[in-house]
Amino acid sequence: MIKFPPLKISKRDREFRLYSRVQRAAVVRAYLFKGYSNRQLDGEILGLDCDETNGYQSMGILHHYGLTESYKGFLKDIAPADVLSLIPDECSFDFLYDILEDESDAEVLPEEVVSDSQIGTDKTVLCKIRQNQDFFRERECLKHTVARVA
Repeated sequence: MIKFPPLKISKRDREFRLYSRVQRAAVVRAYLFKGYSNRQLDGEILGLDCDETNGYQSMGILHHYGLTESYKGFLKDIAPADVLSLIPDECSFDFLYDILEDESDAEVLPEEVVSDSQIGTDKTVLCKIRQNQDFFRERECLKHTVARVA
């Protein structure tokens, strides 16, 4: 049986609240099972410019759950289905059950779910880019929605 390191839960939830449940689950899965860096998570999972965000967005999500560097790739050699039986019976690990039990999310991650009417459309969204520890610069970003390849 593997020993889970203690969680170091952060009360800061600014980045956590910015993203959907599906996006947060994708960040946690990629961090635990693939060992992605924070910059990779920002770029590949959240679709941000990691040169501007420096990985702070995904780091905020992970730290809110209590996942620090010791959890990076922690479950790399374990199948997601087997992890549920290995999770400690502490209430602080309940978020892992929520993320891993719902397999319907796993099939659409990290891509965004779009309806047929949204395919090929552009929309302007407000992006918050971290300038330093406590300051975000807001700018408009053009987001193009494309069809996923089946």
